[in-house]
Amino acid sequence: CAVWDLAVKGTYVTISGLGLVETTASTGSGAVTSTTGVTGLGTNIKRYWEYTLGTNSLNNIVGWVEDFTWVNQAPGSNISSWGYQANTGQISFNGSVLQTVATSAVGDVIGVSIDRSGGSCIGQFYKNGVALGTSISMSNSATNFFGIAGSNGVHTVSATANFGSLPMVYTTPTGFIGGLGCPAPYTYATFDPHYKGSSITLSGGNLIAESTNTFAMSVRSTTSHSSGKYYFEMTPDI
Repeated sequence: CAVWDLAVKGTYVTISGLGLVETTASTGSGAVTSTTGVTGLGTNIKRYWEYTLGTNSLNNIVGWVEDFTWVNQAPGSNISSWGYQANTGQISFNGSVLQTVATSAVGDVIGVSIDRSGGSCIGQFYKNGVALGTSISMSNSATNFFGIAGSNGVHTVSATANFGSLPMVYTTPTGFIGGLGCPAPYTYATFDPHYKGSSITLSGGNLIAESTNTFAMSVRSTTSHSSGKYYFEMTPDI
């Protein structure tokens, strides 16, 4: 599946969390795009993916973008990108506000869908599984539409993308495929929030477990195997 593209990011953008966490510093505008997108000129493709807002909702902007070169500009401020700004609820393209919808806060999940079926190209934003405003019609002449996240500066912000390496938090819209650049669907394990010690907190899509005191506590994965040979990794952060 796609991750954030280290080769297509702004000066003030850093990437962490297995390539899925974007952080844009308060020192300047910038953005980063996904490594793969909704590809194929005029093809019958319908994709959906999600961003979880973190660090700060102020000036936090996520959305989608055509083939991109303005890495030191915020999403929605140029002729190639569409951006939803969390603290204002403004959906913008080429520096102009297209719609003003509900605002969002840290922890909210912003979904994006791109529909290239029927000879058209339609984009839609979602907040926690509910459509934001009306759909957005775009030219279907672009070869690719990528995920994008960033900021127009002032505040340090972050967003964690789910391009399909984990199950979507909210139900994928009917007829759409969740993720970008993913192989056939697999069941991915995470830490199980229903089977963990009381002093353990989970984050990063339930892939990061942290114990808050010295008592012996543990957390188990969501899936297991009773036979066969399997390999997995864990990175201690002590």
